[in-house]
Amino acid sequence: MSPHSESDKTPAAVQMADDTSQSPRGLTGYSLTVDLNNPMGNLVSPTAPPVSAEAGPEPVGVTVGKKKKKKKSKGKSKNKAALPSGFEENFADAPMTPAEYAEETNHVYHPSRNFTERIESCLHRYRARRRFDALRKDIFDKYLSLGGIDTSPKQFTGGVDQLKIEEMNANEIATVTGTDAVGRDKDDAGKEGSAWVVDFEAIAKCFFSSRVPYYFDLETPEQMAQCVRIIRNFLNYLLYHNVCPEFKDQINAARTICDIADHELPATKQFSMIGPGDFNIACSTVYQGHYHGTYESTRTWAKDPDFMVGMSNEQATKVISAALAAYGTKDQIQHIKDGKPVFVTDISSPTATFEITSIHPADSHVRELYATNFTDLKPLGRIRARDWVRPYGQEEDMTDDEGEDDGHKKPIMNGSKQKQKEVVKEYEFFLEDPDLLENCFVGMKIEATIRKLNIGVGFFDALVGCFASFYINLPNEMMNGWREPQAIVGGKGGRDLEIDGVEEDEEENAGGVAVDGND
Repeated sequence: MSPHSESDKTPAAVQMADDTSQSPRGLTGYSLTVDLNNPMGNLVSPTAPPVSAEAGPEPVGVTVGKKKKKKKSKGKSKNKAALPSGFEENFADAPMTPAEYAEETNHVYHPSRNFTERIESCLHRYRARRRFDALRKDIFDKYLSLGGIDTSPKQFTGGVDQLKIEEMNANEIATVTGTDAVGRDKDDAGKEGSAWVVDFEAIAKCFFSSRVPYYFDLETPEQMAQCVRIIRNFLNYLLYHNVCPEFKDQINAARTICDIADHELPATKQFSMIGPGDFNIACSTVYQGHYHGTYESTRTWAKDPDFMVGMSNEQATKVISAALAAYGTKDQIQHIKDGKPVFVTDISSPTATFEITSIHPADSHVRELYATNFTDLKPLGRIRARDWVRPYGQEEDMTDDEGEDDGHKKPIMNGSKQKQKEVVKEYEFFLEDPDLLENCFVGMKIEATIRKLNIGVGFFDALVGCFASFYINLPNEMMNGWREPQAIVGGKGGRDLEIDGVEEDEEENAGGVAVDGND
């Protein structure tokens, strides 16, 4: 049947153009028509001539070689759930297989291995099973370094052969690529007569009370809860895999510290941010303390309560009068009525440290007094405290000409033996309820400059800091940033320098330079 036959009701998939005169360029080729019953008719010959207006109307179903648009690859869906990190609040490790349990029990964590070897293997596997972002890694690294574990990257190891990696299982890869290391000088840690003591509870106390407040900018309760959750997660891992059963009681005690830190860390942070409170600022303003002269009414931005600095003398006098009306004794009130002077008689030097022994919120009588007569002021509660010696306080910074040469023993601020022999002092302070009082707890440690008036009222002139009830400061802090001293031996004349067995060219390193371990 002729391809141009009009009597054929079934169009051919391919028709040959035998009349060269119809080709706009005088060339013969193939033009395609599409059989509606045959989708493959969409195929177009690469030699098909272009369709011209002279050739008449385009047949129905004819396609002119149009390129199909490439579908754009879709990125990851924003609604796709993120992979679990392993640090979720209710996260639990998956059950171990019998083979994994046998491997850990009979080899990896067998009691015949030193504690340092077991904890090192544990750290490698633990990191491989958790997803650490930058903050989590920084928190965990500082926790481990406080405990004497080196978390710095491995150097001069030559890397790992990729072919060998492909032949390893997940645990073997974790061991080879792990960076956490315990020095071989600590192999006897935890054993009798060793200079190294294993104490999970003490490390948890020091980390949360001494390191977290100063090394991390954690402002919200959620951020602090995340910090605590990381350490608790690791301690749970130690118990679940039975890494060191001889220290099980210590690990449980450390977990208890995590529970306490969940409450106390946000409280101490909030107290530090909003303290010392209106009453203490008022006393400091009136009696020439730290806040005296800091208020300036001409500053327009100071009118915003959230940015108030200092207090006017009129407002400060009102705050003190309200406190005396609520808590003043007969003698104190009579002293004021008689117009006798009120002045500071005792100042702590340079600061005082104390711990809260009891908390007394404002009672109904005090609240009614403020609601009736001092509606614009916050009612006051009270705390009672006693002296507390801050352990391992830093020595006062003195020059070489001071101290022993002057016949004066260098004191240790907040930690001297002389202070420990003194009679323990007791204090009572007024704090706003509930703004400050709700962030206080029994055992909370506070460092502040304390002043006492001649009428027996004490206040903190300036708040230096506040600490958790379990605050300690271990000697480990002194090792922060310490490196093993290295001697550089070399001379002139282009000779090589040798640093711990590693040769370096003298042109890159000037000879005779000593490397300080604390540099």
